[in-house]
Amino acid sequence: MTEKPSYEELEGKVKKLEKEALERNRVGGALRESEEEYQNIIENIEEGYFEVDLAGNLTFVNDSMCKIAALSRDEMVGMNNREYTTSKTASKMFQFFNEVYRTGRAARLTDYEIIRKDGNIRVLELSTSLMRDHTGQSIGFRGIVRDISERKLTEEALEKSKEKYRKLYEETKRAEEIYRSFIHSSADAIIIYDMEGKVRYVNSAFTRMFGWTLEEVAGRLIPFLPEAERREAMSINKDLIEEGTPCHGFETQRYTRAGSVLDVSISASRYNDHEGKPAGMLMVVRDITQTRKLQSQLQHAQKMESMGTIASGVAHNFRNVLAGISINSQLIQMKYPDSHHLNEILERLNNSVKRGTGLVDGLMQFSRKQGFGSFKSLDLTVVIMEICDLIKKSFDKRIDIRVDLPESIHVMGNQAGLGQVIMNLCTNAKDAMPNGGKLHISARSKGDQAEIIISDTGCGMDQETMEKCFDPFFTTKDVDKGTGLGLSTSYGTIMEHEGDIHVYSEIGKGTTFKIYFPILLEKDSDGHVGAPEVIRGKGQKILMVDDETQMLEAMKEMIEALGYQVATANNGEEAIKKQAAFQPDVVLMDRNMAGMDGITCGKKIMENDPNAKILILSGYDPGSSQQVDRQAWKWIKDYLTKPVDMIELSHVLARVLG
Repeated sequence: MTEKPSYEELEGKVKKLEKEALERNRVGGALRESEEEYQNIIENIEEGYFEVDLAGNLTFVNDSMCKIAALSRDEMVGMNNREYTTSKTASKMFQFFNEVYRTGRAARLTDYEIIRKDGNIRVLELSTSLMRDHTGQSIGFRGIVRDISERKLTEEALEKSKEKYRKLYEETKRAEEIYRSFIHSSADAIIIYDMEGKVRYVNSAFTRMFGWTLEEVAGRLIPFLPEAERREAMSINKDLIEEGTPCHGFETQRYTRAGSVLDVSISASRYNDHEGKPAGMLMVVRDITQTRKLQSQLQHAQKMESMGTIASGVAHNFRNVLAGISINSQLIQMKYPDSHHLNEILERLNNSVKRGTGLVDGLMQFSRKQGFGSFKSLDLTVVIMEICDLIKKSFDKRIDIRVDLPESIHVMGNQAGLGQVIMNLCTNAKDAMPNGGKLHISARSKGDQAEIIISDTGCGMDQETMEKCFDPFFTTKDVDKGTGLGLSTSYGTIMEHEGDIHVYSEIGKGTTFKIYFPILLEKDSDGHVGAPEVIRGKGQKILMVDDETQMLEAMKEMIEALGYQVATANNGEEAIKKQAAFQPDVVLMDRNMAGMDGITCGKKIMENDPNAKILILSGYDPGSSQQVDRQAWKWIKDYLTKPVDMIELSHVLARVLG
C-alpha cells in the first residue's frame, strides 16, 4: 500500500506551484509590454506597413496602409496584390518577390502603382524582406510602403517608387528580433532616439551613409546637423516631441563623419511605450543627393526645351525673310540670264541665303527641335568655317581662336549634326579657359580619313575624367552650367557618321580632341553631271495661298515663270472659295497663317474635293514644335521648307502632277 505524503510535503509542493505561477505571470506581462511597445511603433509610423504570405495574400496591415489604399483593415486583410493593381504591375511584383524569396536578401521596388477603391492610382515605393519562422522556413514577406504620388508629379519620374517590408512574428518572444531585423535590413538609414534626442539604435544603412557606427553614437547626440539647418530642425523636433506631430519628406542636409554634406529626406514620428506614453522617436533618413542632381538636370533640360520652342518661332520668321530674298533673287536671274556680272552677284546672294538656312537648321538641331536629315556630300571646311564664324563673334575675346583648314575636304554626312559636334567641342574648350587661352581648330586629309583636331590650353582632365567624359550626364561643371550631354551627344553623332574620336589631356596643360571621318572619294559622289535643270509646266493651274503679300506676289511670279497658271489667296477662307472656283491642279499652301492656318484650310479643301493635291510650304520644319498631326500627312503630297529653291519647286510640282 502506497504511503500518503505528509502535510509538510504537500505544503512544499503547493508553495512551489504558487512560485512557478507568479513567475509565469511576470514573464507573460513583460512579453505583452514588449509586444505592445513595438506594435505601437508600427501603428504610429507614417509609412504603410503590411505582411503577405507566400501566395501574395495580405495577412496584416497598419492604419497608414489602409489610408494609402483607401480601404479598411477588414477589406484589405485576405486581399491578393493582383486585386489592387494592374496585371503588368502584378507580374512585376511577382518577379520582384520571387527574387527576394530566391536570394533571401531584402530588396527595393520602384515605380509601383496601386489602384485605390475610389479608382485613383497612387505611386508607391516599396522595400521588402523575407519572413521566416523559428525553424528558418520562408513563410511570407514583410514590408513598408511610402506614398510618393505627389513627389512623382514634380520629379517627372526621376525617383519612382520604393517599398519597405517587414514582418512581426505572432509570437511575442521574437517581436524585438523581428523589429531589429527589419530596421537593420532597410535600405534607408533608421535612427531610434529617446525623448532627449540621444541615440538608442542606428541600422547598418546609417553607418554606410554617414560613417558612424552604433557604438560611436549610442547614448549621444549625433554631430551631423549643419548650423544653417539647426533652427528649422529644432522647430520640427519640438513639435514632434511635445505634440507628436510627425514629419514626412522633410528635405534638408546632414554632415557625414568625413565632413561631406548629403542632401537627405527625413521622415520621423514619435512612438509610445506599452502604457501609451511617449517613449522616443523613429527617424528614417534617405539620401537624395543624386535625386537633387537629376532634378537640376531635368530643370535645365526643360529650360532648353523652352529655348527650343522660342528658337523654332525665330527660325520660322527668319526663313520667311530668307525666302523673300531667295525668290526675288532667282526671279532676277530668270529675267536677266545674259548679265554675267549681275548673275555673279545674285549667285553670291543665293549662297548667303543657303548659309543662313544652314545656320537655322543648326540652331534647330542644337535646341533639339529638329532631327538629323539625310546624309549628303559635305565640305568639312565649309562646315567648320561656319562654326568658327559664329564662335569668333560669341566667345570671350581673351580666347585666341586659330583656324588651319584645307581648301576643301569632302565627307558624307549631315551638316547640322557635324556642326553640333564642332560647336560642342569648342564650347567645352571655352569653358575650360575661363581666363582666356588658345583654341586651335584644324583639319587635314590623312590617308582615306578626314582628321579634325580641336585643342585648347585650358585646365585639362585627369585620367579618370577622360575615361568618363563621353558618358551621358557626366559633367565636371556646376549644376547650373551643364547637363553632361554635350560630349555624349557628340560621340553618338560621330558614330552615326561611321567616324571615331580620341581625347588627349593633361591637368593644367589643356585638352586635344581628334575626330576621324571617312573621306568621300570622287567615285562615291552621287553621279550627277552638271546642275539639275528646271522642269517647266504646261499651263496647269496652281493656287498659291500665303498671308504675306510680298511673299505671295513673288511666288506667283516665280511659278508663272515656270509655265503655270497661278491664282492667289491671302487667307484660308479665300483659299477655300478660290479652290472651288479656280479648280487648281495643285494647291501650294503656307502652313502658318493668321486666322485659319494652312493645315486646317487643307482639311476643309479635302472635305470639299477629296482629289485635291495640296503641298505645304512653311518656315517651320515638319518635325518642329508645331507638329503636323498624322491624319494630315495622309493628304499632304509634299512638305517644302522656306526658302524654297526654284529648281526644287519645279521638280516637286512635276512629280505631284505626274
